[in-house]
Amino acid sequence: MVSFSRRQYDVLDRWRSWRQSLIYLVAQEAIHACFIRGRGGLALPVSSWAAVPNSIIALLGPSLGSLLGQNDLCGWGLTDKLDITYQASFKAIGLTDAQTAAVWAEAHRHQADMAKIPADGQAQMKGQMCTPSARQQFDSKLAG
Repeated sequence: MVSFSRRQYDVLDRWRSWRQSLIYLVAQEAIHACFIRGRGGLALPVSSWAAVPNSIIALLGPSLGSLLGQNDLCGWGLTDKLDITYQASFKAIGLTDAQTAAVWAEAHRHQADMAKIPADGQAQMKGQMCTPSARQQFDSKLAG
């Protein structure tokens, strides 16, 4: 039987929860910026908003790091595609250069943490995360 440390479970749980929470928080901030702050409604382009709130930045790095870690673990070779997709998305939502650098730094830290999980833990994670359906879902998110 494979045993995991508490840290390994925490990394996996954070990976799952960040991916689920990120979409909700981005949508919540967009609605807040459009309606509560009075930024002119939904017709106003996102690029004209002020810098993205730090609460979003705090989630983007670990979320991206989880995707990079999953890509590494599964050997899918999508690092360049992830980089292009996220760079374009960061510009589209109005991240500043400093925020973008902070997100990438946190993403690489999280990716490195995932790589430090012992081999038996990685084998179990690979069995759960590297399925054909997971790859299909991964590809569809990068395409859209």
